[in-house]
Amino acid sequence: MGSVGIVWGVIPLLALFLGCSSGTPLEQCDRLAEASWREDCRYQELVNVAADGERQAIRDSIDQAGDKYSRDLLRFRLAVRDPQQLGWLCDEGLETALVESRCQAVLRRSHLSRPEED
Repeated sequence: MGSVGIVWGVIPLLALFLGCSSGTPLEQCDRLAEASWREDCRYQELVNVAADGERQAIRDSIDQAGDKYSRDLLRFRLAVRDPQQLGWLCDEGLETALVESRCQAVLRRSHLSRPEED
């Protein structure tokens, strides 16, 4: 199992551990030592929030996440994950020019964005 497999194997354990901690789920993600773990944890939490489809809840959750790069990464990953339901994230709130251009490029090319299987 490569390092990617190990990380994905650790995430459920981290989620279990974080479930026993105090604070909001995104605050719990902020406590993780590795940046990639924090970003994956935030993303998984936002996938859960996005499942309800409430735009304001999604916006509020993204606003709690780290710095502008983390927030834009979340917007981008969610929009690519489900462009029909979450593509609007590329149209509002982006804080970095690079992510804005990538987000628009991916959404214009439907073959680059795909719904992920859970």
